[in-house]
Amino acid sequence: MDVKNKNRIGYKKTKVGWIPKEWDCIELSNLDVTIEDGDRGKSYPKQHDFTDSGYCLFLNAGNVTSKGFSFENTQFVSQERDELLRKGKLKRGDIIITTRGTIGNFAHYDDKVNFEHVRINSGMAIIRNQDDGVSTYFLMNFLISQSFKKVIHRLTFGSAVPQLTIQLINFFPIVKPESLPEQEAIAEVLECWDKAIRNYEKKIEKKRTIKKGLMQRLLSGKQRLPGFLGKWQEVRLGDVCEIIMGQSPASLFYNKSKEGLPLLQGNNDIKKGFSCPHYWTSQITRLCLPGDILMTVRAPVGEIALSIHKACIGRGICAIRGKTASQRFVFHLLDNSVNAWKAFGQGSTFTAVNSKDIRGFQIAVPSEVKEQEIIADLLSKANDEIESLERKLAILKDQKKFLLNNLVTGTIRLPRFRGSTTSNRTDGD
Repeated sequence: MDVKNKNRIGYKKTKVGWIPKEWDCIELSNLDVTIEDGDRGKSYPKQHDFTDSGYCLFLNAGNVTSKGFSFENTQFVSQERDELLRKGKLKRGDIIITTRGTIGNFAHYDDKVNFEHVRINSGMAIIRNQDDGVSTYFLMNFLISQSFKKVIHRLTFGSAVPQLTIQLINFFPIVKPESLPEQEAIAEVLECWDKAIRNYEKKIEKKRTIKKGLMQRLLSGKQRLPGFLGKWQEVRLGDVCEIIMGQSPASLFYNKSKEGLPLLQGNNDIKKGFSCPHYWTSQITRLCLPGDILMTVRAPVGEIALSIHKACIGRGICAIRGKTASQRFVFHLLDNSVNAWKAFGQGSTFTAVNSKDIRGFQIAVPSEVKEQEIIADLLSKANDEIESLERKLAILKDQKKFLLNNLVTGTIRLPRFRGSTTSNRTDGD
């Protein structure tokens, strides 16, 4: 239970936590809201009824995520099949909640969604707000707040397949300001941050597209830099780089006091950019140095990062260190060759590459190391621009999360709606 407003004058305790006294906390069933699940009748589409394109988008579990809608993988049903189904068809403004498997993901079917005909599957429900005293945008923001996630956790049942029923959804405790203008103002503030976040996401996507095109031109030699006319050479990776394969450490070398060198192992570390090693040892001789290229050699093969410190490398990783080629150029070249490693797949239970595969990997490099370095500089600059935008995006998301969780519970009040609740708060709030 959230207690940060416990000692504040003008706040009251509810099922969701402490909220301003003039705010309401009522069950969803007491609002003019319709709860509707998907059609589970004999007309429910079977696998052969789905197509990659069509009349009506039929939502699957991957389309409603913890971050709202995702349409990377979609399936459709025909108009004939759509008309056979009795319920579960979305209307603009509807809120969707996942009710089976992954519980409590929400998405808002507003005007930003480009599909005109959409249906939910049997593991979802529709919350349709028809209450004149409740802003749908405020309601959506409250439902995705941290305070409400705790409610979802309490209500969910089922150990093998967690689920929520329509009856339980009707019991949802909903917090709302008594004033509709305050609800709308809160929603507008949060939408400002959402808009800024969407703009940064578009900028990042555009920069990534530009970088991808730049990589394809510069790393293939199709676009040459001024002043460089020398031919490119086809070489094996092992001819121009030193390849250091990781090794499996004995458990007796683990140092729980985290003294010595960090041990980097497998895909989890590569996803973290090799900045958060989870084991430590001082007895392994297979080492990477700052600036070395680190690549996963087990599924998924070919994910790379640059080492930021001296470390021991485990069995799932190899280190690549330039000898006669620019190490940074090779890094960008490998970053553009992830799919090529799939051809080296070995093993029935997992994909892997061995040292022979890596050393024999064919690459094309400019004959002059200086040209390699300039190309690496250009691509590194493109990476830096993307990373700068990603840092700003992360800050915006943190700000949005902070505002969301505090505005919808009344911990923070917008200036024009501050009344006795905030004017009488205790010191330190």
